[in-house]
Amino acid sequence: MEQILDRLCSHLDKNNYKYDRTETVSGCGAVRVRFRAHNLDMVELHILADLENTNLALRCFDVCRVPKDQLARMEHCLNELNRRRRWYHFYMDEEGGVVAACDAVVAPGTAGPVGMELILRGVDAVDESYPILMKALWSGKE
Repeated sequence: MEQILDRLCSHLDKNNYKYDRTETVSGCGAVRVRFRAHNLDMVELHILADLENTNLALRCFDVCRVPKDQLARMEHCLNELNRRRRWYHFYMDEEGGVVAACDAVVAPGTAGPVGMELILRGVDAVDESYPILMKALWSGKE
């Protein structure tokens, strides 16, 4: 598990990106990166490796919060975003937070460059989708 994250961190170091090593509730290693964005002050992504050391899971939690009375409208908006996007998909968690997610099969030798590419795609996906999500929440249109 740590080997993939170690390779990703080495790649981040090589490209002068800052990150934090963290742990999940289950004790697995994770990496957290933060980027400034155009439509959001900060996009924070969490990258986790699976126990078999073959997969990366990238998540951006709480892109926005959805009030209970707007769940149906937001589901329609998320479906439309998912139809348009290729690499990241969006969903609502149990508490009404919108999550951007991506999963990738990697090998230790590809974890650095593939992970970095998916991080950058994630930042773009969240930043570009944020105004669409806000429009759906506040104007009633997707």
